[in-house]
Amino acid sequence: MEVCFKNVSYQYTTRQTTQRYALQTINLHIPKLSFTAVVGKTGSGKSTLAQLLSGLLEPTNGTVFVNGENIHDHQHVRLLDEIGYVFQYPEQQLFADTVYEELAFGLQLKGERKECIQKKVADIIDMVELDPSILKRSPFHLSGGQMRRVAIAAILIMRPKLLILDEPTSGLDPKLKHGMMDVFRRYQQQERATIWMVTHSMEDVALYCDYCIALSEGKLVGVGKTADVLVSGNVPYPRTMAFAHKMIHEKASVPFLSTPEEVAEWIATSWLKNARNQADGK
Repeated sequence: MEVCFKNVSYQYTTRQTTQRYALQTINLHIPKLSFTAVVGKTGSGKSTLAQLLSGLLEPTNGTVFVNGENIHDHQHVRLLDEIGYVFQYPEQQLFADTVYEELAFGLQLKGERKECIQKKVADIIDMVELDPSILKRSPFHLSGGQMRRVAIAAILIMRPKLLILDEPTSGLDPKLKHGMMDVFRRYQQQERATIWMVTHSMEDVALYCDYCIALSEGKLVGVGKTADVLVSGNVPYPRTMAFAHKMIHEKASVPFLSTPEEVAEWIATSWLKNARNQADGK
């Protein structure tokens, strides 16, 4: 789904009745079928931007368009049915007695037939790579990684065409994190969906996202193709890119290294030591 923000600002009112802008005059256009990262430091306005797009918040000024329609116009409320929002730590929203009931709940509210629900539950369990035997178990008796997948599956089973992810891999170890990101990429390809992801992980941005939005103190400081935004200087490099950038521009000499152990030792004892000395002005 195509997304456009036109002169969008959002202002919070605090308990002291003073007001502050969480976002100021945001203008951007992101094409459909994209995987877009929203990046910036804590407090930069990332989650506010995502909540405006989902319809959870209304802009103080400006308009948010999805597929050319104002999502905050009550005439276009049907658009909200095509938007899925995965909150940070979505497993905290689990409530049903069994995994099957958790996944079937939204479809039952829509009045879908039992046979159709069973087929969709089986399909989504396969997509998130969980064993079907899990369907009879309580979601609260699963591992943390399994609970996260069940909670996300409960959103994906509704087949949103615009999926908004707010730090979806928070608290996961690297293996589970990559597995979860692969699920989102697979969903995007199978459903031809548009995905927006709020994240602090620049590694995920570089690996999975083709567009990037960079915010700083509520202002837009970068938007466009991921590679262009990453080299603009307005966002921090992923660690591997930062390392390569420093190596190239400082013309550091790399000795012949044949094993991972030698690479690690060289970084720890030679390159890293020199980098720290330079930073300290030695």
